[in-house]
Amino acid sequence: MNNSLFDFIVHPLSGGSAGTLTIFLGIYPVLAILIPLIVDKMENDMVVIRIRNKKELFYQHLVFSIVISAIFVILMVLAGGMASNLLTGNVKNLWPTEKGSIYFYLENKTSFPIYIPHLTSFKVWLYLISSRFLAILSIAVLLIFLKLDGKRYGIAVDL
Repeated sequence: MNNSLFDFIVHPLSGGSAGTLTIFLGIYPVLAILIPLIVDKMENDMVVIRIRNKKELFYQHLVFSIVISAIFVILMVLAGGMASNLLTGNVKNLWPTEKGSIYFYLENKTSFPIYIPHLTSFKVWLYLISSRFLAILSIAVLLIFLKLDGKRYGIAVDL
């Protein structure tokens, strides 16, 4: 088995720079601290007086959550790509070949040809970027909603 680009970004068994463990232990705690602070900063008295429209303020928060989600996804992908390039000297996708880790971990090797069309670089990138982006974005929007709506019901979400 050879390590390829996607083994460093999201390894089938042990994670990677965009693995589930990285998201749960690295990104979600940062979001839980960063988003309430930024929302408070954006909602100071000057901004609320100047904007006067709560929908516009909510849309600003939504745009902020989209931008922060995109930044985190880009950082995860770049970290995995740099690790792959530094440790193996290439950024090839070996998953659809018999040298890749998917073939190595597959119990029934005769069924491997069925998986090859689904392991192309485009499909893996599309899945990785969209799933990680949507996961981070959903948590960011939930935190913003809790922060904004919690004030209305007297729930303190301050740090």
